[in-house]
Amino acid sequence: MKDLIGKSGLEKSYDTYLRGEEGGMQLEINNRGYLVRPLGKKEAVRGKDLYLTVDMRLQDFIEKLFGDRAGACVVMNPYSGEVLALVSRPDFDPDAFCAKDKKGRMDYALTDSSRPMLDRAIAGLYPPGSVFKPVIAIAALDKGKMNSSDRFSCAGKYVLGNAVFRCWDEDGHGSENIEEGLKNSCNVFFYQVGRLVGVDDIAGYASKFGFGSPTGIDLPDESSGLVPNKLWKKIARKETWFEGDTVNYAIGQGYLLVTPIQVARMISAVGNGGNLVQPYLVKKIDNVEISSGRVKHIGISKEALSIVKEGLRRVVEDETGTGRRARAEGLSIAGKTGTAQNPGGLSHAWFCGFSPFQEPKISMVVFIEHGGKGGMEASELAGKIFKEAQNLGLL
Repeated sequence: MKDLIGKSGLEKSYDTYLRGEEGGMQLEINNRGYLVRPLGKKEAVRGKDLYLTVDMRLQDFIEKLFGDRAGACVVMNPYSGEVLALVSRPDFDPDAFCAKDKKGRMDYALTDSSRPMLDRAIAGLYPPGSVFKPVIAIAALDKGKMNSSDRFSCAGKYVLGNAVFRCWDEDGHGSENIEEGLKNSCNVFFYQVGRLVGVDDIAGYASKFGFGSPTGIDLPDESSGLVPNKLWKKIARKETWFEGDTVNYAIGQGYLLVTPIQVARMISAVGNGGNLVQPYLVKKIDNVEISSGRVKHIGISKEALSIVKEGLRRVVEDETGTGRRARAEGLSIAGKTGTAQNPGGLSHAWFCGFSPFQEPKISMVVFIEHGGKGGMEASELAGKIFKEAQNLGLL
């Protein structure tokens, strides 16, 4: 009854290693309750130590940087899947469940409307908004539906039947190719690209990049997310798929739901040349290396990845790029902003990216619930995290 058992996080995933084995002694007692003799003894076995991939300096920096904001941040090695930092806010103090004054603190953890016990990094489900656009661009290029010189025009809105779908820039972006469409995060450009690709291939490439499935990180209760398609809508909603659904899909809105760690894995795959890695937090148990190192090659053409990577570089490094606030002196950064509309209030803000541009050492996602435009606060936080990673020798 007094055993300490892991109930969440790594302590739950690795409970059998951490707990060890109880010891004990078997004794013979006479009818008066006196010891006659010892019959046997079993020595206790200490629990094993976990050695994590997390850089505590970077973890602490990001936690302080987030302050009172709700959201999540994941920083990882894009080639191996090593997680260098994983932050979810608001959080809770696990000591609240065993401290003497636990009542109020435990009530907060269990019942507060901000849901502090939800690990937003791996279990929070959100529309990705424009951070999904690199997947659409890669699908169009890889399937041969477009090339780097093809252009679409944006006049600030897109008319489909009786519906009008607007760009975030009411004046429009004019004529754009894929790199410019990514740099400007132009909705009208991607409405047209999305219809060119089609719902089936959008869903297929979303799945290729790991959306709709758990990443396999060594934490419990990870969410799968949702990659919708025609069949899903027919079964789940008893409705037909419309072209308007495809238009919304193309900019990461509609029924699509993702977790921040899935976005981190997607942008890692873009940065590392098309390999989907499995994130992990534990690299050693005692002296035994257990780091997974599981890598799956997606099978995307190098040309498609190269074009999209250049567009993502321009998102941050061009003067008019939507992610220019993520710049950090002395670093080459590629990234993508996202502003995800949310029926429950202010839009969610996203930034995902990697650095250095050519051979990235870290990839990152910053997500702020109700954070407004992704090109503002989320990008600013990302720039500060990139700079701190450089200061710590991680870049």
